[in-house]
Amino acid sequence: IGDAANTAQEVTISGDATMTNAGVLTIEDDAVTTTKILDANVTLAKLVDGTTNGQLMQWNGTDWVLTQQILLKGQEAAASGTAGAYTINDPLIAATSIIQLTVEENTPGNPIMIQLTAQAATTFSVQVYEFIAGVPTATNANWHYTVIAP
Repeated sequence: IGDAANTAQEVTISGDATMTNAGVLTIEDDAVTTTKILDANVTLAKLVDGTTNGQLMQWNGTDWVLTQQILLKGQEAAASGTAGAYTINDPLIAATSIIQLTVEENTPGNPIMIQLTAQAATTFSVQVYEFIAGVPTATNANWHYTVIAP
C-alpha cells in the first residue's frame, strides 16, 4: 500500500478481509451485511435454487427456509344446497396451511368474491358471493384452490 508519496509501505490488513502475499483478497464469512448491499441489488437470479420442484421460500419467524411444494390442488363445480357454501376435507390440510382461492365469474359484469370462512386441521370452508345490483349475494360458482404446506 502506498504512502503519501506513493512509496510502497508494508501495512497489515485489518477488518473483514484477508489478503495473501500474492494479493488475493478474501472477504470474511458473514462480513457482507444488509446495510452493505445497495437496495434492489439482490435479484431472483442470485437466490439459491430449491432442492425440489415447486418449493417456496417462507419466513419461519427467524429465517427464510424452503418449504414443501403444493400439497393439494382442486377444482369445485357449482354445487346445490346452501348457496355458495363449500367445505373441503383432506388429511393434508393443516391448521396453518396457506390456502389460495380463485373463483370464476358467474354473470358477466357482476363482481364475484370467495372468502375463506374457516380453517382447521384436515378441513377448510369457503363462501362465494356474487354482487347483484351492488348487493353481495351468496351464490354457487365454480372455484379452484391450492393448499401449500406451512
